[in-house]
Parts: sequence; C-alpha cells; structure tokens
Amino acid sequence: MKQIRDSEIEQSVLKELYSEKRIDSKELCIFVCDGVATLKGSVRTRKIRLAAETAAERAKGVVAVMNEIRIRPSRVGIKEPSILVPRITAPADRPASITPAA
Repeated sequence: MKQIRDSEIEQSVLKELYSEKRIDSKELCIFVCDGVATLKGSVRTRKIRLAAETAAERAKGVVAVMNEIRIRPSRVGIKEPSILVPRITAPADRPASITPAA
C-alpha cells in the first residue's frame, strides 16, 4: 500500500475544513506527523470544535486526530463578578426575590 506523505494529508485536512461552512479555517493551525493530524487554535463553540475534528477525521490518510482547539469565552452577557452574586431580599409583604448585589 502506498504511504501518503504528511504534506498531502495536511492538504486533505485543509480541504475538509474548507468544506465545512461553519468553520473559519483561518482560526486553526494543522500539523500532521506520521498521519496524526493535530488541530490547534480557538473557535466560538463546542459544535465548531467538534465539526473541525470530524472534518479532519474524514481526510484521506489521517490515522488519528489530536484536537487541541480551545473554545473562546463569549463576551456577550458577561457581567462583573459583583453583579453575579445575588442578594436575596424579602420584604414582609412580598415573597423573596433575588436582586443584583450593589
């Protein structure tokens, strides 16, 4: 059986990543050694991370995938820690409610 060179496998992995519309392949680095594809970089969600791994597994010549892609924390909706700590207040005439800490 003809052995596929790592550079050819790397091109195959890139082709598979480009075919996935939700993956921005510019966010990722691909290294191939002895047929093992290592993915590095960062993406927005776990689904995208998994999609990249699955795409790499489909590539011709890949014998294993090392997924070292990290998930970037979302900045939307992040609040200061003091706001995340609730304070429970219960006026005598109403049920308890949770209000942000001051």
